[in-house]
Amino acid sequence: MTKPDSVAVEVIGHHLTATAEQMKRTIVRTAMHPIIYEVLDFSTAVFDPKGRLAAQAAGLAIFLGTLDWAVAAVLEKFSPGNLHPGDVILTNDPYNGGGTHLSDVSAVKPVFLRKRLIGFVASRAHWNDIGGAVPLSVQTNARDIYAEGLMLPVVKLYDAGQLNSDLMELVTANI
Repeated sequence: MTKPDSVAVEVIGHHLTATAEQMKRTIVRTAMHPIIYEVLDFSTAVFDPKGRLAAQAAGLAIFLGTLDWAVAAVLEKFSPGNLHPGDVILTNDPYNGGGTHLSDVSAVKPVFLRKRLIGFVASRAHWNDIGGAVPLSVQTNARDIYAEGLMLPVVKLYDAGQLNSDLMELVTANI
C-alpha cells in the first residue's frame, strides 16, 4: 500500500469542510424562521459511502454527534442499490432514525458520481412546529412520544428526484 499524498489529503479535507460550510450558509440564507437564521439550531455534514463522517461545519454538538446515526439509519433501510440520484430522506425518529427529539428533523441526501454512490450530505434542523398537542411542539408534560408531534420514520421525501406528494401532504397537514 502506498502512502497517501499529504497535500492531496489536506486539499480534499478542506474541500469537504468547505462543502459542509456552504451547506450551512445556504440554510441560513434561505431559512424562514429565526430559530435557524439567528439561533443556528441546526448542523450540516458530509459522509462517506459507508456513513462515516468526512467533514462538518461548526454547529450544535448534539446534532453533529448524532447526525451519523441518521445516515446509518438510511443505509440500514435503503441498501446502496435502493438509493438514487435525487433522493432526499427525512427522519426524526429517536428510536430508529438517529433523532434527538421530534422537532429535530434530519435530511439525508445520497451523492453520486457517474451513477456510483460516493457519499452523503446531511443536515439536522429544529422544526419550530412538528405538530402535537400544543403549539410549537413544546409538550412539557407529554406521557408518550406521540403527544410530542409527528414522527417521521426513515422516509423518502424525494425518490429519484420525484416529490413524494403523499408524504408532503401528510407533513403539511400535521404542522
